[in-house]
Amino acid sequence: YYLQLFPVLSLLNVSLLQRFQFSKKFLSWVMSPVLYVFFAFSFIPLKMTPPQENYLEKEVSTYLNVNKHPGDTLFVFDGDVIHYYWTRMPVLTRYAFPIHLITQKYAKAFTLDQKNEILSILNQKPTWIIMDTGFKTSYRDSDSLPVKAEFFAVLNKVYSLQKTIKLENSDFHIIEIYKRNKEQ
Repeated sequence: YYLQLFPVLSLLNVSLLQRFQFSKKFLSWVMSPVLYVFFAFSFIPLKMTPPQENYLEKEVSTYLNVNKHPGDTLFVFDGDVIHYYWTRMPVLTRYAFPIHLITQKYAKAFTLDQKNEILSILNQKPTWIIMDTGFKTSYRDSDSLPVKAEFFAVLNKVYSLQKTIKLENSDFHIIEIYKRNKEQ
């Protein structure tokens, strides 16, 4: 959020500094240098380490980039769409965000026929499918998905689990990577 807030912080800082500089009060002359120093340090981004869960997405994309072949396609059934960008694999649907595909309330908002859309994606035979099965996505109502049985039937018949990546000592974030079997 630093880059998004930088312009706003800049304008606020200039506004406050102008108010203090042009004031004739003694306090403003004392506070101006203090504010200059404070505002100068407010523009220096803090060196923060991202949470471990962000590394999982990078690990998934790295795995896919190492193992993919030209022409491979990806379907993120449930998980983070950053994988499309990091792997440069095409999105097979106009509803790239999984929450739009598998959550009833969003599907209604987009007047989306979930069953036909997911079957359409599966008919395109994606090479890779990513699923996040941890508690992170438990708020989604994919259990009530109209096509759930058909999706998992295809997944279990045509795809094989290649890798499972999860946070250590936690079931919050479990990412499963499936690859389409060659003979299918």
